[in-house]
Amino acid sequence: MSMTRARVFVLFFVPAITAGCSGASPGSAPDGGDDGSSGGVPDATTPERDASGAPSDGSAADAGSADGPIPMDAAEAGMGTTTVVDGGIPDDASTGDASTGDASTGDASTSDASTDATNAGDAITDGAAADDTTLLDATPETGTSGVTPSSATTLAAGTEFICAVVAGGGVNCWGRNDRGQLGVDESTGPQTCMTPDLPGGSQYGCSAVPVSVCATGTMSPCASFLTGAVAVAAGDDFVCAVVSGGAVDCWGDADQGQLGNGEPPYTVSTLATPAPVCAPGGSAPCTSFLTGAVAVAAGYEFTCALMADGAVACWGANLNGQLGDGTVASGIDDNIGSSSPVSVCAPGASAPCTQTLNATAIAAGFDFACAVVGSGGVQCWGGNDDGQLGVGAFADASACGTTTCSPTPMTVKGVGGTAALSGATAVAAGEGHACAIVSGGAVVCWGENTDGELGDGTTTNSSTPVAVCAVGASAPCTSYLTGVTAITASDEFTCALLADGTVACWGVAGVTYSATSVPVLVPSSPGGTTPLSDVVTIASGAAFSCAVQADQSVYCWGTNSNSGEFGNGSL
Repeated sequence: MSMTRARVFVLFFVPAITAGCSGASPGSAPDGGDDGSSGGVPDATTPERDASGAPSDGSAADAGSADGPIPMDAAEAGMGTTTVVDGGIPDDASTGDASTGDASTGDASTSDASTDATNAGDAITDGAAADDTTLLDATPETGTSGVTPSSATTLAAGTEFICAVVAGGGVNCWGRNDRGQLGVDESTGPQTCMTPDLPGGSQYGCSAVPVSVCATGTMSPCASFLTGAVAVAAGDDFVCAVVSGGAVDCWGDADQGQLGNGEPPYTVSTLATPAPVCAPGGSAPCTSFLTGAVAVAAGYEFTCALMADGAVACWGANLNGQLGDGTVASGIDDNIGSSSPVSVCAPGASAPCTQTLNATAIAAGFDFACAVVGSGGVQCWGGNDDGQLGVGAFADASACGTTTCSPTPMTVKGVGGTAALSGATAVAAGEGHACAIVSGGAVVCWGENTDGELGDGTTTNSSTPVAVCAVGASAPCTSYLTGVTAITASDEFTCALLADGTVACWGVAGVTYSATSVPVLVPSSPGGTTPLSDVVTIASGAAFSCAVQADQSVYCWGTNSNSGEFGNGSL
């Protein structure tokens, strides 16, 4: 990583979270059946919206989870989202936000591959200092931000920020806000943070307590707030949410079309309040908008949505074919592929595609995406520098010049690199690696492994899946991790929620800043030996993770990075 960060552990209580939540909420997408169909992204309609900006033309779709990962901060990649699997961020990228995938590396649950975490709690906002084991007061602040006590239903972690869908379908965000990713004007804060590792420092907007995302089309200070959200995904420094009726609203960084609002690249640099994603092929100002989404996943500078019919639509940057429509953007200065949704092709198709992917869950990494299809196969597309597509050696790298990539989905191989992977129930994507939960709750991972993020006891990259070792095992492993119910992938680490309510992580920043290439149980206190327990959901950002426990307490570990991503009032 490019920044030196202190390891901080914080425990804080979130009374508003509903007890007994499962590790992820299942998506409503139908069984994918086969890998492709003659369908595509459904024709869009112009959703009628109420005064708050939420569509009012249909019932909310159960988005379950989505990848984002992770998405993640560019510098430390790490984003994740509950309905989106976040993407990853390269080490040399600038610190932004991304959920577990740096950019937003995504998390996945056994019920929805995209889920970073479902049912995560509101962060506490009493301004208490974040010492290592502080149990904070449980009363969120109210006032101009509109934050009120409420229980969260989904959580998305970006690089240095977090967003949660709360009761009533509002969205609360906290942490870094240099690109408007908190859904309020980045120039107004509501707080000012300072980058400590630059000469003289650099100021940017942030909030160490949750703020409510403004209603669609409003400007902060807002008099009305977003409602109707059912799922959220965080990318590098932007956010997208599935709202009532299956529409998608996005806000934050807009340079590469990742908000899907039809604007040409660099026309609008940031958008601090939500705007609806255009219908496929739309251009600004759009008059019709995407509908029918059930889940969303955010990568570094691109976004994908899972539709109710199993189709997948993506928009944003496409330098390495991460939109999956068979095309590749022309150059680094303009790597936008499409600022409105395009359909992901079926495996083996070529542009212009007439057959489209049929998926049940999605995840987005730094410059690649993956989907669970059919009876448990996995398809991936986009960049493949570190073998993150899971397909083994490439025969042809011409699509992206000197960089290996695939602009259409390819079939992930099984362990050993022979037959195709099967039995997958969830998938998560990080900066340069991906992981899937398979039969029996086992986990397989593939791609970059410099810091042990594949969990196989080595630091050797693998372009085909390897089995994750059991907790405490050592290479060559003879016992393997089982009983996993949800998983998150970030920049340089991976975390898994186990059926017994404990959490195991591997890589760098998963539990410690020393690389561990096999799973280690997260302790309940800094340096402790008693594992964190009774966890019902997890989410990971660039260099931090959070878990919601059954007693409604929230436990975070990793780095608070001067941006307030722990949401407990301290920077």
